[in-house]
Amino acid sequence: MASRPVESGSSTRPKSRESLSPTASRPESNSSSKASSPTESINFRFLNFGNPQEQRNAKTRRDVRSHVTTRQHRIQRRANAEQAQADRQSPSEAGSSSLSQSQTPAREASSAEEDTSPSLPEQSVPPTTLRRINMADIYPSEWHPHLRPIMDHYLQNMSIDLPNNDPTSRTLLATHFMALILSDPAPIHAVMLIASTHHAKIHGADAHTISTLQLKGMAIQEINRALTEHGAEGRAISDQLILAVAKMATYEMLFGDASQTFSLHMAGLQRMVTLRGGLQALGCYGLLESSLLWLDANAAAHTGVLYFPPSSFPSSRGHPKADQQLFVWGAQT
Repeated sequence: MASRPVESGSSTRPKSRESLSPTASRPESNSSSKASSPTESINFRFLNFGNPQEQRNAKTRRDVRSHVTTRQHRIQRRANAEQAQADRQSPSEAGSSSLSQSQTPAREASSAEEDTSPSLPEQSVPPTTLRRINMADIYPSEWHPHLRPIMDHYLQNMSIDLPNNDPTSRTLLATHFMALILSDPAPIHAVMLIASTHHAKIHGADAHTISTLQLKGMAIQEINRALTEHGAEGRAISDQLILAVAKMATYEMLFGDASQTFSLHMAGLQRMVTLRGGLQALGCYGLLESSLLWLDANAAAHTGVLYFPPSSFPSSRGHPKADQQLFVWGAQT
């Protein structure tokens, strides 16, 4: 897909700052090891600031330290209880439990598409194991006329072929990757936030009726809700939520706070990937892995920090080189 530059116009940013607080500690040098037990839940929390300086004051640091300490104690108690239970469990019981988990059925597909859905390529059919959300069901009625044009703007101007993608990957990008986005409100909100902001920069703030400030709040609220859903069928560390947090980090890098808020999102994203078992454990045929590494490589050119270095996060697809022209212009996957 073709990429187009963002014009030089500026957009008004919200005064408040919301960020994914890395209340769980960052992975150490052995981050590439397999994730912790599935019962170890992710426990992030968004912190709201009226002023960026509040992110570094003493009260905020105390809140973060208190949250981390509480979580560490909870994890230790849970680990001790699990070890005691494992010691009592017989081999036959363990085998039965594993079998029952592996036979969990996939979610059924949803009803037919509505007019507000983006226009996907006709020759490709999205995966039937993912439901498809009708965006008209989750957004205010006054936004409806602009939902499809904004999502099509994302597909045509921002969702690009990543470097070194083969023809198969390009097809998957237009089908499976978009199906992943449209299967959960969190990535939908995050992608719509990026696309509507980019669209307003090019065509002007009056080109659509979507409130980017309200949309940002909806994205944060949905991510917070998903982070509380643990377990095998929960969304806390699902592909969809990892994608949503990555999109929020991308939004901050391109249009928002490229330092503090971006780094907090990336630290949370780093922890989520570690809990999943590393980059190679992510789904969507390696496209989600490639998308995270593309964001990380290009952002590092600005921040000087690489959150997924090869030494700690080995990749089956290779770590890409940054392409600042392609990324900074607003074209990203």
